[in-house]
Amino acid sequence: MNIQCLRGKDNELVVKEFAFVYTDESKQKKKLQSFLFESPYEESELPENVKRTNQWVTNNLHGIKWTHGHLSQSKFRSILKYACSLSDNIYAKGSDQTAFLSLLSGGKKIVDLDVMQCPKADDLKLDTSCGFPHDKHCALNKSIKYASWISAKKRRIVVQTTEQWV
Repeated sequence: MNIQCLRGKDNELVVKEFAFVYTDESKQKKKLQSFLFESPYEESELPENVKRTNQWVTNNLHGIKWTHGHLSQSKFRSILKYACSLSDNIYAKGSDQTAFLSLLSGGKKIVDLDVMQCPKADDLKLDTSCGFPHDKHCALNKSIKYASWISAKKRRIVVQTTEQWV
């Protein structure tokens, strides 16, 4: 799973995009979903320094503006809990995202892909696309790339284990 955020009036993280990919390899089934959230209040309520930070993040990273979004922020936790309920193995990239998502999910253990030495999404070569009006730092594209990397890593482990018995 992955989130893309802006900063709120108290410099807190405000989730703008959340995406997850669920893969059930035994049934060869995959679910993927992405959500774009409204801001919790008007941009005019933000301090100037936070507006400048958000503008930089929008222009240089994910392209999501404060005014973008169609789902209420109040729905984020229930969507996150649903995504976490799909599997015992939940992954996110980076200690900040991992800790933030674990806290908001009610303490669900989320594995940091950095610990597994997962490369940055930009270094994972896989064509992905998103329906939202951005292509840089997209939560859905990153989730798809990380899920593919995890699947490939699991296949390598199975092959290596099988070769040991041959």
